[in-house]
Amino acid sequence: MPSLVGLVWSSGEALANPRSLGLLAISGQRKPERIRGDLYNALIAGDEVAPGDLLIGLYQKGSSVVELGDDLPGPVFRGLGEDWDRGDAAVREERRCCEIATTVLHELRRWIPDPPPAAPLALAATPGKALAEVPIRLVELVLKAHGWRTHMAGCGLPVSEIKEAIARHTPRLVCISAIHLEDTEEYIGLNTRLLDGSDQPVVVGGGAFTADQTVRLSCQQFASNFNALARWLEQHG
Repeated sequence: MPSLVGLVWSSGEALANPRSLGLLAISGQRKPERIRGDLYNALIAGDEVAPGDLLIGLYQKGSSVVELGDDLPGPVFRGLGEDWDRGDAAVREERRCCEIATTVLHELRRWIPDPPPAAPLALAATPGKALAEVPIRLVELVLKAHGWRTHMAGCGLPVSEIKEAIARHTPRLVCISAIHLEDTEEYIGLNTRLLDGSDQPVVVGGGAFTADQTVRLSCQQFASNFNALARWLEQHG
């Protein structure tokens, strides 16, 4: 499928019915702010079709997973979080947006070529009460796009279970994402029970972490965005 996408779009020829090939027509050049607005409005409206048409269509037209993650879902969901904090968005709206976005990312995953069986393995998880699934699913897509296999350990896992999953699957890389850590004890537990003494490189990212904290966590990389994660993968893949 992806090779067909590249062949069709690079030809420059217009298709009368791109959907017959599973392709989504995205016409014209729009500013990122306009595209983010379209995605935000579609998610808030509970539209189950438009977000997929937008994100998958842009990927088919040549946007990378890294570009999509940093330019669209990331900023849009930060905006949704701010709306929720101000009381401008209901919890049910935020949950519905997450559900739709996660479905879209599962579909987008199908368009990214599968890594070979011998490709390096990464383990991805969110700890404690960090339940946001969209960011860790985007991490999975970035890993896959860079030729890594991924074991998705899960969201909101006790640190002890993440550590057990690491021991069982022996990944070459551990990716931890958290928008929010519930309390200081949760942060301390992450440090003392997971990262200290780990043989695997650990990359952490998300709003729960700051660059200063990650120095104290002794992790190998603080990925402030998906581009930072991609650079690490390119250097260590």
